[in-house]
Amino acid sequence: MIKVLILSNTVWDNSNSFGSTFSNFFEGMDDVRIANIYCRSGSPNNGFDMRCFQITEKSLLKNLRNGNCPPGREVYKRGEGSDVMNAAEQKRYDSIRKTRLMVFHWVQELIWLIGRDKSDELKRFIDDFDPDVIFQPIYNSFHLTRLARFIIGYTGKPAVGFIGDDLYTLKRFNLSPLFWIDRLLKRPKLKKLIKACESVFVMTGLQKREYDGIFGINCGILTKSADFSGEPGLKTAHEPPFVFTYTGNIYTGRYKALSALGRALSRLKEKGIDCELRIYTLDPLTRSAEKAFALPAIKLMGGASSQEIPAVQAEADALVFADGNTLKSMGAVRHSFSTKLVDYMKAARCIVAIGPEGIAPIDHLMENGAAIVITDLNDILPAVERLVSSPESFGEYGMRAWECGRKNHSKSVMRKRLHDELYRVSGKGMQ
Repeated sequence: MIKVLILSNTVWDNSNSFGSTFSNFFEGMDDVRIANIYCRSGSPNNGFDMRCFQITEKSLLKNLRNGNCPPGREVYKRGEGSDVMNAAEQKRYDSIRKTRLMVFHWVQELIWLIGRDKSDELKRFIDDFDPDVIFQPIYNSFHLTRLARFIIGYTGKPAVGFIGDDLYTLKRFNLSPLFWIDRLLKRPKLKKLIKACESVFVMTGLQKREYDGIFGINCGILTKSADFSGEPGLKTAHEPPFVFTYTGNIYTGRYKALSALGRALSRLKEKGIDCELRIYTLDPLTRSAEKAFALPAIKLMGGASSQEIPAVQAEADALVFADGNTLKSMGAVRHSFSTKLVDYMKAARCIVAIGPEGIAPIDHLMENGAAIVITDLNDILPAVERLVSSPESFGEYGMRAWECGRKNHSKSVMRKRLHDELYRVSGKGMQ
C-alpha cells in the first residue's frame, strides 16, 4: 500500500475534465490511497475513498479580513464543509471566464501571493496523511507551481509530474505583450518544478520528444484509457437523420470549426439529406459562439454528465473532434491529447476530426487511420457528403477508431505504467 498526494487546480469531480481523467488514471488501484488538495470552489464527486483539503481565493480573502477564518479546510465525504459558489458567484465567475483576460488571472495570482495558502491547517493535513509520493499535475499557474514546490519540499517525498499541455516552449502565437510577459515569468518556475520531480509523464509523443530534449529527461506517456478487451459496440444501422455529436469545451477556436461543420450539414439539409450536429458543452457561450451556432443543423444540448456521456455517444452516427486552425489556437493545443478521443474510440463510432496538421491529436489520428481527418475547413462539405452518401462508412471508421484505442490506449497498459512508476519512485518496490 502506498499513499499518494495530489495537488490540483479544480475539485476532483467526475463531471469535469480533471476529475474524469484522474479517476480514469487511478480506478482499480486498490493498493493506493489518495489525498487531494484542490484550489477552487466545489465539492468532490468521485468513486474514491479519499481525503480532500480545499483552498480558494474566497477563503484566502476571508482569512485576510478575519484571522479566525481558516484559509483552507479539510472537506469530508459528500462535500461536507466545502466552499461552493452560490448562483450569483457562479454567474460572475462565468462572465470572467468568457473574457479570458490576462488581468483577471493576475488579480487571482495576487490574492494567492498575499494569502496564507501554506497555512498550519494545510501542514496538519499533509502531516496526518503522510504521503509516500506526490503525483503532481503541472499547471500554467504561479500559485499552483509555488504551492507544489512547497509541498514537495515540506514533505521531503519524491514527486512524479504530469503535464498535459505545452506550458514551456515559445512555439506560440500571440500579439498580446501581457501573454509573453506572463509566459516568460512562468518558464523558470515551471522548469524548477519539473526538475524537482523524479520522473515526468506527458500525454503525447510530440511533447515527449520536445521535453526530453529541453529538460534532459525521459518522459513517460500517460493518456486517458479504456477497456478494449471485449468486442466493439458498433452501431449497425445508419440512416437519416445522421447525427454528428460533439462533447467538450469550445474554447481555443473550436467553436469556429464546429460552426463550419454546422454550415456544411445545413447545406446538406437544403439538399434533402437530414443531418444534425448536437453540441454538448458546459462552457458559457460568448456572443461570437452564439452567433456562429445559429444554424439550422446545429442543436445546442447543454452539458452532459460523465454518466450521461456514453448514452449520448451511443446515439451518434459520428463523433466530432475539433480544434482551431489559427496560429494562436494551434500553439495552445499543439501538445495536447483530448481525453474525449479515448471515449470516442471506446464508443466505436466514426470520428470526424477537424483541425490542422502539426498538432498532436490530429497527427495521432492520421498516423493510425482512426478518423476522417479534415485539415482545411473548405473540405468539410465534400467530406461529410461522401460519408452520408455511403452510410456503411460510418461502421468502417468506427472499427478503425476502436482498433486505435485497443492498440494505444488500453487501460491495463496505462494503469500498470502509472502504478509501477509510483511504486518505483516511492521506494516501496513493485506490488
